[in-house]
Amino acid sequence: MAAVDFPDTPTTGDVFQVGTRRWEYDGTKWKAKPFGNEPFTANTVTATTVNATTLNVDSTEIDLTGTVTGDTLVYDGTKYAPTTFNAKIDASLYATKGDILAADALSSPTALSVGGDGTVLTADSGAATGLAWSTVTDDTKIAKSTLLAKGSLISATSVGVPVNFGVGSDGNILTADSTQASGLRWGSISASSIGANTIDTVNLVDDSVTSAKIAAYQVGSEHLGPITINTVNGQTYTLIGADRNKVLIMNNTLPQTLTIPTEASVFFEDGVQIAIIRAGTGEVTVAGDTGVTIQSDGNKKRANSQWSAISLLKIGTDTWFLAGSLKT
Repeated sequence: MAAVDFPDTPTTGDVFQVGTRRWEYDGTKWKAKPFGNEPFTANTVTATTVNATTLNVDSTEIDLTGTVTGDTLVYDGTKYAPTTFNAKIDASLYATKGDILAADALSSPTALSVGGDGTVLTADSGAATGLAWSTVTDDTKIAKSTLLAKGSLISATSVGVPVNFGVGSDGNILTADSTQASGLRWGSISASSIGANTIDTVNLVDDSVTSAKIAAYQVGSEHLGPITINTVNGQTYTLIGADRNKVLIMNNTLPQTLTIPTEASVFFEDGVQIAIIRAGTGEVTVAGDTGVTIQSDGNKKRANSQWSAISLLKIGTDTWFLAGSLKT
């Protein structure tokens, strides 16, 4: 042990300390003070009843008046002073994972249980703690959960009311339908809905229709196989959509009249051609419905004789050109 250099002229009661060891001068010599008189080395000291006597310390080391029960002594850098337990927050307030502490009044902490997954902590003056767990919502956004399955669409039943619109069956097309809640309907393609505009692999030589071919006018009669021939036996006949770019065989021993309808009744695109052959002995006359104009050489409208061929070409709105073996 290293030598201790005590003061030369001590006074009775003087205390001398080196490191963690202390000595007290009793008037004749220096005596090591018992362990109870050692300086405090811990940050806090607790006791059921503490005072200067029970702790065997003097007033320079501890600041106590009388007996203090249930206090904690905290070292302030120079001496120990009492701090009551009420200044601390009881750890038992935490009851479960995720709990946080909030105050329901001044110096009154209380536990606020954790919210549900995905909720956020928001200010709520109506809650006891002034806080509440809330679900994040945004009325300007449509929840992804609205889409219920592969192919689902989002439609609306009214302004600002989005709904899931399920996918239709294979091959269905989406059409507007005001009788449906969403204003939409999946339906099948029928011949009546598309007239003679049907394009399918049966009618195509190379089984394909591409935008490049359409742009280059490569999808035409030469690619669609044989021209369809329709035989007309009645005395009166009005063109239908299925007649576009077809051949009509007029075959009757009695006179026949072929009428061109207005666009409002049956729509034909400009450039549509319809060939007409008079196969019967009966006269064949081409007429236009009210509002339809037929342009022809000499205003001729009748096929010249049996086996005469004439042709109609749509050249404008409700306007057709008639050419071929004609007579007045």
